[in-house]
Amino acid sequence: AGEDFYYFCKIAHMLKNNKNFSLLMGEDFVTLPSYVMGGDGSVSSLANVIPYDFVNLWNDYKKADYERAKIRQKYIMDCFDTLITVNTGSYQSACKAILKERGYYTTNKVSSPFICISETEQKTVLTKAKKIGLLS
Repeated sequence: AGEDFYYFCKIAHMLKNNKNFSLLMGEDFVTLPSYVMGGDGSVSSLANVIPYDFVNLWNDYKKADYERAKIRQKYIMDCFDTLITVNTGSYQSACKAILKERGYYTTNKVSSPFICISETEQKTVLTKAKKIGLLS
């Protein structure tokens, strides 16, 4: 992941004066750092689960309220750590399992190339999600 962020920073530096191009980050765990380095936004799986946290992170960053933004990024990291630990399927399928549990979907099936998490792992993800407040 370090090499990926290095590449992102190089591109951000190269495009810093280009108003015709938006640079987006696809890794939730470096959303705030990507803004600091010149990113214009993010493409996030976790934002489907906690959309307001990502919107508020962006707003805090734009208002230069960096202390509040750091707190939000830490919460995003806690959520990310809860969901990334799946062994079967993917992080995205763990997000979908939470959204299914909330009633947004009737299935936890995900599109290819992603793979659904196992039933056992889904139970683990939902238990962890409840512990950090992603589910009631």
